[in-house]
Amino acid sequence: MGNSYKNSLKDLNDFSLSQDFYRYAATRLEFSISSGFPFIKYFNVYRVEEEKHKIASVSFEDLKIIYEHMMHIKVLSKMTYEGETPGREVGCQICFERYANVILACGHAFCDIDIIDWKQRNQSCPICRSELQVKDVYIEMEENHEEIVNGIENSLQVIFSILERKD
Repeated sequence: MGNSYKNSLKDLNDFSLSQDFYRYAATRLEFSISSGFPFIKYFNVYRVEEEKHKIASVSFEDLKIIYEHMMHIKVLSKMTYEGETPGREVGCQICFERYANVILACGHAFCDIDIIDWKQRNQSCPICRSELQVKDVYIEMEENHEEIVNGIENSLQVIFSILERKD
């Protein structure tokens, strides 16, 4: 998860309550701390329809896994929307000359030339300074819509299998 509980929880809730997540999961989720700081052990998870319904309590470790998969879905959902890919409309946020064809897990987009050069000197996103890891870089998949959808479905399966566990 990110730099702080509050920011990571906010990022998680912003996406899990969004229309983008709803489009793939057909539900909205809300996450909250169930025990007080600084001894946070569990997080409550609610399904948000017309009313909130608690569906699970998850450990910090499980929440980190959910967070990673949510951010994965967020990135993949930016890569395609009804067959469109962002590289055709988003410019590189470093050079402002070429189209972006690489999207990081944080959602910032760059051309492959600039982000490869950047990665040789830095291990964080040039915009938000989120940690940059090889697994966090997604190359635009123009012809692989099915792979993107499969990636989203796989992440949804992981998330909901964690939420369906009985402790």
